[in-house]
Amino acid sequence: MRRRRGERRPVRLTRRGRVVASGAVVGIVALALVAVQEDPSDVQPPGFTTGAAVVVPAPSPSPSPAGPAWRPAVATPLPHELGPVAELTGRASVVVVADVTDRRHRDLATWLAVQLQAPVVPVPGSGPAPGSASAATPGAEPDAELPDGVELVVAVGEVAVPDGPVVRRVPRAPSRGAPADVRVGPVEVRRAVTMAGATAPPPGADLSTVADLLDEAAVAGRSDVLLLARPGGATSAEVATALALGHRVVLTGADDPRADGRLRAELAGAGEEVRVGLLGAGWEDVDLGAWTWKLDVVRRGQEVPGGGQLVFPGRMVVALYGHPDGPALGVLGEQPLAETLVRAAAQAAAYDGLVEVPVVPALEIIATVASAGPGPDGDYSRVTSIEQLRPYVDAAREAGVFVVLDLQPGRTDFLTQARHYEELLREPHVGLALDPEWRLGPNDRHLVRIGSVGAAEVNAVVTWLAELTRRESLPQKLLVLHQFKHSMITDRGAIDTSRDELAMVLHVDGQGGQPAKLATYASMLRDLSPAIWVGWKNFHDEDRPMRSEAETVTLDPLPVLVTYQ
Repeated sequence: MRRRRGERRPVRLTRRGRVVASGAVVGIVALALVAVQEDPSDVQPPGFTTGAAVVVPAPSPSPSPAGPAWRPAVATPLPHELGPVAELTGRASVVVVADVTDRRHRDLATWLAVQLQAPVVPVPGSGPAPGSASAATPGAEPDAELPDGVELVVAVGEVAVPDGPVVRRVPRAPSRGAPADVRVGPVEVRRAVTMAGATAPPPGADLSTVADLLDEAAVAGRSDVLLLARPGGATSAEVATALALGHRVVLTGADDPRADGRLRAELAGAGEEVRVGLLGAGWEDVDLGAWTWKLDVVRRGQEVPGGGQLVFPGRMVVALYGHPDGPALGVLGEQPLAETLVRAAAQAAAYDGLVEVPVVPALEIIATVASAGPGPDGDYSRVTSIEQLRPYVDAAREAGVFVVLDLQPGRTDFLTQARHYEELLREPHVGLALDPEWRLGPNDRHLVRIGSVGAAEVNAVVTWLAELTRRESLPQKLLVLHQFKHSMITDRGAIDTSRDELAMVLHVDGQGGQPAKLATYASMLRDLSPAIWVGWKNFHDEDRPMRSEAETVTLDPLPVLVTYQ
């Protein structure tokens, strides 16, 4: 029979479950066919490990007599370079079939799926004209499949269903009274998530044909799977299916999971048994390898002082600089430890109300001190023991204070000294500072010439510290580079700024009159990578005069780290 222009083809389901609609392939949500009678947490396909995992739609396979007739999805452990390792198998005895191009049907199918704990099979098209057969036309070429073993189909609207399974039809939702705010995009996803706890169906729906099913439906238990969906990336059918199987769904638009407070709240302390997947579209440009370790950071739940797992943006850090031995090297040593913490908190509080972000105190402790003599190893650098630093590190952690370990390496290299403090750098609140002024050549002496370091040596520290941070699933870690002359960091543009395990800060250390300090500040920031944050130092004795807090916040750009020496 010829069809008039504009008339759509009927939607048909064959007995083997294939969907035919205008020749378009119908995608089925990745988790659509896990058996609803099973505890979802028991469905553990081979390769879907207890680590983070991504659930992705499988490509439509070519027909193969030897292979399965239906392939819903694959589970790929992160990083994705490992490739597909397993199919998500299982069968649903109950499915909800709906024309998802009709928003009223989509809304109702979403609600039914959650209530019945049944997957949604989305059908993109209208149903057959009144009077047409309910069974599929024999010989029609199938485009997508439903699994064998379906015993009950809840059909929303006019969709053709094959012989075999029991069919409960829910009449077309009325045009009046149906929710008007359900549409493709983030609102649709939010509504589906909200429906997870809903007890009332969409207004106006006639549910008399499935009332007994709703009465007998069990409440889905929470599984060990948490699915992330992009705003506008997951359809209500996908979200409803996930929720019906007991999975949690979190909507996130973040480029970095460490920046998403809701995701941190869901995953922090959840344990290794919780697996993470990506639901729907919108993940095509995501670096899955990077998301793997970042999700591990979120899962472990450790935060930096002031909260969160990224250091910047969102806070200013104000530090006292010096050494525990005494006042000669800075204000940090002018008082005992307990009073030092009080003073650090007071100095940070002086910026409250002057900036729009929280202000967090810090201690920048000179861990290795430039020395006039060569010392036992000939490096002209005195190494402070971990035993002496540990009380400061522990007390700072309890007080919510950052610690930055400052290195003045003399004739040795920064990486050698950084490795010495690995035990302390495993702490989430402890960062590192490199001070090239005190990095000597093999025949140099301190105070005879200003030291310097090349980008290669800095990058060695960057790589090591970033790998340590990633391996230990730590929140972002501070790495400070001190500079007040261009010669102090040669080929600065070659420094690796790609490691977002680290928050890198260029700390401008000029002292003296304010015009000279401002000129140094502007000079050091010229051609600075936008991936590097900016810091400023106020000297109590050497500055003429020292800049006040109100004056410090007028600096352009505004420093994220301000240190007092």
